[in-house]
Amino acid sequence: MNEAEIRQRLSQGEDSVTQFKRGAIGVAKLAAELVAFTNAAGGVIFFGVDDNGEVCGLAKAEAKSLDAEISNAANENVRPAVYPHTEFHTIGGKLILAVIVPEGVSKPYSDKTGAFWVKSGPDKRRVTAREELQRMLQASLLIHADESPLAGTSANDIDLYHFGEFLERNYRIPLGDVLDPGKVDIPQLLSNLGFSAGSQLTLAGVMLFAKTPQRFAPVNVVKCVSFVGNSIADSRYRFERAYARNFRKVGALSTCAYNSSIVKCHNQNNPIDLQRKGTKPWQQSTYSAAYLQEVLDLVCLVRGSRSNSLKLAASQYWCAR
Repeated sequence: MNEAEIRQRLSQGEDSVTQFKRGAIGVAKLAAELVAFTNAAGGVIFFGVDDNGEVCGLAKAEAKSLDAEISNAANENVRPAVYPHTEFHTIGGKLILAVIVPEGVSKPYSDKTGAFWVKSGPDKRRVTAREELQRMLQASLLIHADESPLAGTSANDIDLYHFGEFLERNYRIPLGDVLDPGKVDIPQLLSNLGFSAGSQLTLAGVMLFAKTPQRFAPVNVVKCVSFVGNSIADSRYRFERAYARNFRKVGALSTCAYNSSIVKCHNQNNPIDLQRKGTKPWQQSTYSAAYLQEVLDLVCLVRGSRSNSLKLAASQYWCAR
């Protein structure tokens, strides 16, 4: 940083990427400041500057001690360690220290006590909400939503017939063995495949194999699509009834996802034969895709545990009038 850049930042005052400190603040507080910056977009801490942006300066001995303190805080009091860049500058004949903190690449960071800090304007705050911490961990790919266990679930909530078909198709385990309680250890299989954690099903296990996924995950949805070829730039896609049938045979959730995909395909001028028991063949709809999507989403939210009611309600909107 040159003198002009420093003077400009001092004149603009403190914000989410600029912090002023008159002098040393202690290793613990300094570590918290470093954590907050690395968990955000990075920034600069100026030592030897008053809160109003006026340069008060540092003594040479104080500046040297402060530089060592910063190194100690960054390496020993931040998890994982960070590596800020320090620069000494003379502004108006007074010595200041600029600590340039880069945005973290291994978020989220915490201090030595395990506390997570984030920026809140010019200040920092400690993360205490479990949901916010989960979002931070998920954004850094340290945890995945589909691996989260759902309270109140167990292996007894699995649709054994559907799970058995999956095992037979992918692992050559006979369906009869899965349906026989004495031949296959279902809880162990679920755990090995990542569909359960301890005695509880994970979100993936519930969404793919639960008898009533809407009971445990009422606001979640699974969507899938098959693209033509292997090119990432190809905008063509296909959705046939066979895919939906293989993906999920039971449960209200699948009906909503299935119908939603049908709506998208139909509006791509690609009518699909929807000969289903109790419904009429697909006819040209006068409703927009956005309207139909909203209706289906609302049906999912109010479906409760009545999957048959969902099928009937959804059918009224995507079948011919």
